[in-house]
Amino acid sequence: EPNTEYYNRSFVVISDPNTGEILAMSGKQVRKDDNGKLYVVDYTPGVTTLPVTAGSVVKGASMLVGYKYGAIDIGTSMMDECIKIKDTPEKCSWKPLGYIDDVLALKFSSNSYQYKIAIKVGEGEYNYNESLNLNKDAFDKYKKMYADFGLGTKTGIDLPGEAGSIFLKKEKVGPVELATISFGQRFEVTPIHMITMLSTIANNGRKFTPRLVKATIDSKTGERHDIEVKQGEQVISEETAKK
Repeated sequence: EPNTEYYNRSFVVISDPNTGEILAMSGKQVRKDDNGKLYVVDYTPGVTTLPVTAGSVVKGASMLVGYKYGAIDIGTSMMDECIKIKDTPEKCSWKPLGYIDDVLALKFSSNSYQYKIAIKVGEGEYNYNESLNLNKDAFDKYKKMYADFGLGTKTGIDLPGEAGSIFLKKEKVGPVELATISFGQRFEVTPIHMITMLSTIANNGRKFTPRLVKATIDSKTGERHDIEVKQGEQVISEETAKK
């Protein structure tokens, strides 16, 4: 299909957001043999070891940066339009979405809405096709929020070899980079990072460490030892999460 020439792998993770338990996970990758014939191999380890560009899935967390630092309120409406900074290409949503609030911005995956939040968080003054200066502390605010949701550090899942996240260094972040970070570009996370973030949203802002082992059984005595579920960390207020 169009625009899928680089698509060669898929991952699926199912978890219980109330405990962090991983109920199922799988990964598949398409490869070519010496004759150019395609075949599929198991790639499940990539769930925890393969950082990929996060993309729009992070918008639930990045929206909360706007709430936390006063760039938007619940229900704030803005015009979805292409953003143009001097000497850079336009940055647009997948189609013009018109005047939208925060819920519609998430529903229709607006890049422009997130871009405008990032500009406000960075204390910038935007005018079409003019230079834009932003406070680089805004990068720390986004990175901290992503980390709170499980995107910025290793999740601590009970498997060896887990990969961490890959972020631009702060000194390399300019207005364009900051804005694109707000809608999931310019950094990489693993599928287990993503499910941790999504589970935190689904659980009203409470983050649990993902885990596979529910209990151990002594091979000699048959005695079962249940693994205690650690109390989840409340990373955003339940009131904001429910709204």
